[in-house]
Amino acid sequence: MFNRQKNKFFFILLLVLTIIVLYFSLKDHFFSIIYQLQNLNIFWLLVAVLLVIGYWLFTSLAMYNISKKFKSDIKFKNIFKLNVITQFFNGITPFSSGGQPYQIYALKNEDIDVVNSTNITIETFVAYQTALIFLGLVAVVSNFFLKLFPNVSILRIFVIIGFIVNTLVGVLLFIISFTKRFNKFILGFVINIGSKLKLIKDKDTAGVKINEYVNNFHNGAKHLLKDKKNLALVVLFQFCGLISLYLVPLPILFGMGDFGSVNIATAIITSAYVMVIGSFIPLPGGTGGLEYSFISFYGYFAIDPKLTALMLVWRFLTYYFGMIVGAIVLNFGRRK
Repeated sequence: MFNRQKNKFFFILLLVLTIIVLYFSLKDHFFSIIYQLQNLNIFWLLVAVLLVIGYWLFTSLAMYNISKKFKSDIKFKNIFKLNVITQFFNGITPFSSGGQPYQIYALKNEDIDVVNSTNITIETFVAYQTALIFLGLVAVVSNFFLKLFPNVSILRIFVIIGFIVNTLVGVLLFIISFTKRFNKFILGFVINIGSKLKLIKDKDTAGVKINEYVNNFHNGAKHLLKDKKNLALVVLFQFCGLISLYLVPLPILFGMGDFGSVNIATAIITSAYVMVIGSFIPLPGGTGGLEYSFISFYGYFAIDPKLTALMLVWRFLTYYFGMIVGAIVLNFGRRK
């Protein structure tokens, strides 16, 4: 996570991908798209910004409610700050993989040991995956009845793959959280390989430490699972956060003077399709895949240049805006 060379590589890759996406987005209707952007209503743009901040707030509430189980006096503002910085690390790494290590590091600085910090991070992500899969399932079922999108084979394949990948990730995380035997088997296998490669000097000592870690980790997971009301509340917060994020394109369209093409239900269903596809793209921020899926699905409700302008504003608010704010908060914290 803190490897400067690796982060520099991802940043350059992201910059190159962004330039490519901008080129192909703007090359055909440049002046018309710029006109749409210049005439965007500021009020509705601010509403879209508030929806993004709402997403940060709800996801922070989810982590806060889990964190309180391990440290009762932890402050919400610290969790919110952590969550905002997570937007930066998620944004610059493939599969948003940089956020979770940072969260563990930051929670450890809140005097929560590594085992419980890992527990908090994993359980928060399990709740997020649960909400994501549920909304994806609702979108697929709704489209079956509403027929919003025709059966375009390539998009159908992407949706199926995305749904399967997200479901498998959710199941795997659940197994890791609550199946002690599975964890010990996997970690034991890693120790054996590490020992043979001379990466682990004392196999027995490593085994004792791993067993202690797994036992403590699963005790924490059981502690969380016992409070089913709080667990349901955490999933609800993640659900509300995703709803807030999925609604972002709606006020942007309103800001362009289009109040009839998309409603609340349509925006949620369409954005759920977009996110199901974009979540398995192995590039920082799902760059390329998210833009393609957004244009493909929202293209049923808007046409160029409005469609491209909508995608550019949506992409900035839901991705680059979070990275910029996260980077500012991170660097301010370092100076402090």
